[in-house]
Amino acid sequence: YWNLLKVGMNLKGLTQSYTVLAKQMVALRENDYVKSLEVKGINFGNTGLEFELSLGVDPAIFVKK
Repeated sequence: YWNLLKVGMNLKGLTQSYTVLAKQMVALRENDYVKSLEVKGINFGNTGLEFELSLGVDPAIFVKK
């Protein structure tokens, strides 16, 4: 009944630039376990670019193979 579950996670982080964040987002979108990706926020901080992402993931990501 995995398909009936909706699993998600929020990620917050700090990166050097939009380019680095964009590359990470592309890698996440190409991952078969990531079903949705949403940018919740981007802010310039004193030490870099702060971001928050919301991911919808396949519950199978948490199953050890």
